[in-house]
Amino acid sequence: MIRAATLSDAAAIARVHVDTWRAAYADILPKTYLDGLSYEEFGRFWLNLLSKPDTRCVFVAEDEGGVFGFVSGRPRKNFSKGPIDYDGVLDTIYVLPSHQGNGAGRRLVAAVARYFVEVDTGSMLLWVFTENQPARRFYESLGGVLVGADGFDLGGVWVNEVAYGWRNLGVLVEEV
Repeated sequence: MIRAATLSDAAAIARVHVDTWRAAYADILPKTYLDGLSYEEFGRFWLNLLSKPDTRCVFVAEDEGGVFGFVSGRPRKNFSKGPIDYDGVLDTIYVLPSHQGNGAGRRLVAAVARYFVEVDTGSMLLWVFTENQPARRFYESLGGVLVGADGFDLGGVWVNEVAYGWRNLGVLVEEV
């Protein structure tokens, strides 16, 4: 089930966030950086973010075992990174490895796309680590087009990233 996140989801989102970073980025980021990620710190971040619902949309994927994935996005205001002709940003999407491959990721992306369409945001982009090939294949399978490249220092390592964009979000909404 996909639903809008609430304040009470902050701790569960934080757990998914930290656990998926540790799994997905084990070969990209330093182990010491990943080991230093904190459920409590991420929980505070998500609690703060979820207390401001007008700044972005956040959805969770859950089953009988609880939250196993989430996505967040926002209309692109005062965000200068990447091509300027995209109206929305898909900031995060993470699904626990144990739940990947069941369509939850597609449904989470569709939830953000649906939100964007409802608030007259007709396009979006996202940034992903260049080395994260599984995620890149996923975005390409959803019709994402490579639209930019950049990089930054994270945990003492230079990380390259690429941007994928979607011009017609209606296609993402209809796909699911």
